[in-house]
Amino acid sequence: MTPKNPTTMFPKSLPFLLTAVLLSAVGNAVADEDGWGRYENPRFGFVLPVPPGMKAEPPPTNGDGRAFVSADGTVALVAFAGFNLDGDSDVKVRWKEELAVEGRTITYKKKEANWFVVSGIESDGSHFYLRHAADAKYAATWLIRYPASREAEVSAWIERIADGYEARLGKGDDTIE
Repeated sequence: MTPKNPTTMFPKSLPFLLTAVLLSAVGNAVADEDGWGRYENPRFGFVLPVPPGMKAEPPPTNGDGRAFVSADGTVALVAFAGFNLDGDSDVKVRWKEELAVEGRTITYKKKEANWFVVSGIESDGSHFYLRHAADAKYAATWLIRYPASREAEVSAWIERIADGYEARLGKGDDTIE
């Protein structure tokens, strides 16, 4: 099952976020000529572009995703997927949860039938961008958190990640009928 709210399941501090990450998996990560990587999650099938210099965190045993951290430890990128059989990860449910997180300033939001994006500033001043997609059986999410001082650089990363990300719901090795 996909966690209900990945931005609140982690404390606001990036150092703790990075040590508490349980959202990694064994998967394929290959680098492009410009230093960008491409992570493919074998269990759930999603594809995530990875910015240059981001280091993969150790994988957990459940194989639901992957976490990456910048060399200076200030930027964290996590992507994960899971089953949506109980409806807890439906777009409408998660949308309401994300908009209701206390202490947040939402600077951008967009919702479609099977996905949404929410971005803004947390109460600790860190910035975030979260994209969630779901259907009746699967859900997939990616989230990036970063300091305001890296806004220009990370904004360009977000654009490229968003353009290249593929939720591919139900296309991994772990499928349900």
